[in-house]
Amino acid sequence: MTIKKVNDLKEFILNGKIKPFKVLANIEKFKQFQVDYTLKWEGDLDLAPEYLYFKTFEKDSTLQTRFREWGYI
Repeated sequence: MTIKKVNDLKEFILNGKIKPFKVLANIEKFKQFQVDYTLKWEGDLDLAPEYLYFKTFEKDSTLQTRFREWGYI
């Protein structure tokens, strides 16, 4: 079984605490990502797949232990 979900990074980019990512508010810069295990952009910006998984499923109560182990909560 494959589970498909969409992760909206708008909140992370526009209102996040990690200021270097705010440059990606420019949609043209955002579109210039590459996939190389991570999502990465020029300027050494990248998002690990584990973090994207966390952001996608952070409200799933069955995954809270895993997210604690990863240090996301």
